[in-house]
Amino acid sequence: MIPRHRVTHIASSIFFILLCGYGYFEARSLMSGPIITIENVPTYSLSRLVTIEGLVRNSSSLWMNGEQVQITETGKFSEQYAPTTGYNRITLEARDRYGKTAYKTIEIVYAASSTESHASSTASTTPSAATSTP
Repeated sequence: MIPRHRVTHIASSIFFILLCGYGYFEARSLMSGPIITIENVPTYSLSRLVTIEGLVRNSSSLWMNGEQVQITETGKFSEQYAPTTGYNRITLEARDRYGKTAYKTIEIVYAASSTESHASSTASTTPSAATSTP
């Protein structure tokens, strides 16, 4: 038969190991920092507006090119972006309450349709209606 103090020692050790394992399991998301996941962003666009959607975990704030983005309670976000003609780089930055930061960069090439580029070139070459007389 095993002595009583030995059983108590083994049971205490098992309880302590389980307690440490549970603490690690619960704290691992806090230790890893923010995680940004982007959903369905095209790398090439003909559309004047692009919707940036995704999910951020373990984050208290999200920024897109320096502007704060609203996050739902479940961590989802959706933001409209108007690209300029050519190459566009969008940087997402998530921060947690402990100061850890995660970055995600999205690159989109925007090709304006011929009607949009014609309208913008016409607007830039049309003289101003306001003129001054000496």
